[in-house]
Amino acid sequence: MQLDQIQFKCNLFFEPIIKITTLKTLPVSNGNVSNSFQFTLNSDQRQLLSKSSQIDGHPIYQIRFFCSKLNHSLNNLLVEFPPVCEIRLNGNTISAATLRVLKNKPGTVNPPDITIMTRKKDTNRVELVYGSINQSYIAGIFIVKRTPIQAIINEIKKRRISKESILKELQERQENEQDIALQSQTLSMKCPLAFSRIKIPIRSIHCQHLQCFDANTFLLMNEQRPTWTCPVCNIKIESYNHLMLDGYFMEILKNTPKHIESVNVEPNGHIVIIDEHPSLPENQEDTDSDEQEEKDVPAIVELSDDDDNLSIPSSPKSTQQQPASATVDLISSDEEDGQEEIDPYPINLPTHVIPFPPEIMSSALSYK
Repeated sequence: MQLDQIQFKCNLFFEPIIKITTLKTLPVSNGNVSNSFQFTLNSDQRQLLSKSSQIDGHPIYQIRFFCSKLNHSLNNLLVEFPPVCEIRLNGNTISAATLRVLKNKPGTVNPPDITIMTRKKDTNRVELVYGSINQSYIAGIFIVKRTPIQAIINEIKKRRISKESILKELQERQENEQDIALQSQTLSMKCPLAFSRIKIPIRSIHCQHLQCFDANTFLLMNEQRPTWTCPVCNIKIESYNHLMLDGYFMEILKNTPKHIESVNVEPNGHIVIIDEHPSLPENQEDTDSDEQEEKDVPAIVELSDDDDNLSIPSSPKSTQQQPASATVDLISSDEEDGQEEIDPYPINLPTHVIPFPPEIMSSALSYK
């Protein structure tokens, strides 16, 4: 096997471009073994390492230590280190905990960035110390070119699942399953990874759910630990090209007050905003988590097609703050205008009108 022909699998966040040490095999051993590497950066390499990205201001190029199990394949080797090992470089040590993959999942660890430990002009001596292994590994040091997360997000934004296509899919699903009682779905406005409000909603094209997660949070976590699974359904995301911006979820975020944590999507396309704090201003987050829990009393919010702005009038003054659910009809039509709305709650409750903008209404009319 020609070691010089071996290629490690490219990472979405960085790609090895210059090999600065020879690749070495780590032979099978029954005890502690040490394998040494050394390199000296030339002027061209030092110049590369000094360049910064115009997107995030961080260096474009890094020095990383690659390692993988040696098998019959020459291409796309997944990064994996011996179970017990550490890297020593110029008096610094990278511990085994940093180099350990998830159980039986090669590729779930990044080759460590050793740039900051590197001497820019003197000779660098690197030592990989490992314990007993029953299979050979191969290791080497590369200069990699980094891709900023914002650049990846910009590419994802170009691949968009339109709001209209999702509404159409919901309508077709309801028509095809008329004999089955479909249930409403609850969509959280918070990312399941960071539990903060989603800013850029994405999901895989293979996901069957409407729930999205935040692009920046998802990419940050995979930059640190590349698992590449959907945090909602755990489906494997084989390529970042499978990630799409969800136009439907984006519209809900844009037209939902900041303090709203979740909405219900009915099978027929109705959106019900679950408002636990209707007296909060639209742009204010609910930060008082220590308030005494109060009894939930829902209030029906009727959507009017004649409303041109998105606002929540202040609730009538009372001794208790009353949660409300805002019903947003995404499939209403002109034929329903003038019909009397029947209030399913036979008690007098505060009503808040939370209309979606006319352009959202018109986009849903064709799917009645």
